[in-house]
Amino acid sequence: MSWFIKGIPTLKKPLARDSNGNHSDSTYGPLEPGCTRIFRILHINPHVALEVLAVSLDSCPDFEAISYAWEGQEPSETITCNGQPYLITNTLLNAFRNINGAMDLTWLWCDAISIDQSNLDEKGEQVKNMYRVFRQASRVIVWLGLASSDSDLAMTTIPRIWAKLKPLSETGFEELQDNQVYCVLPPDNDHFWEALCRLGSRPWFQRLWIVQEAALASQLVFLCGQRSV
Repeated sequence: MSWFIKGIPTLKKPLARDSNGNHSDSTYGPLEPGCTRIFRILHINPHVALEVLAVSLDSCPDFEAISYAWEGQEPSETITCNGQPYLITNTLLNAFRNINGAMDLTWLWCDAISIDQSNLDEKGEQVKNMYRVFRQASRVIVWLGLASSDSDLAMTTIPRIWAKLKPLSETGFEELQDNQVYCVLPPDNDHFWEALCRLGSRPWFQRLWIVQEAALASQLVFLCGQRSV
């Protein structure tokens, strides 16, 4: 797992204060085995503010996990975690703003917030929990990025195609004839296919961990801008 740990950028830790009111360089307390951190979005304007909570995976409230691509970005956007400044990537900032606007949310989990990025020992331990986190999440939200000129076309057409295919597949997809499938698909020259290809070329689909995160999800939702499917 060392390649994965080294691949996650180290984020600037929020500024905490000790009992004397002085700034301390230690914000995250140690996590017990079988524990992680979840958070909720308090507000997104004028800045994103989060409440972060350490919990046991055996007795934590329902939470949703965010799956996204780091895209090699350096943390440059300031939010607050438990009232203290914290730097995250622009990709994650956009995810928080759009997820909060598009969905009803309670508690969330994502690596950049839920794992102390400055603590290599904790990162190693929490990577071992990833399987359980994504399996236990009530829903996995895949953040594909901001909307583009034709991403809405792809995101709105996919569910319409599925709505037509689903009744046909009640006896099993293997029983479907080619002509049954083709009759519900857009024509070959439809702009949808170009939009779908561009959507599928986004960085999330290039990640090595998408198979695990998607396969473990009890419910999977893709979000691009404000459109979900």
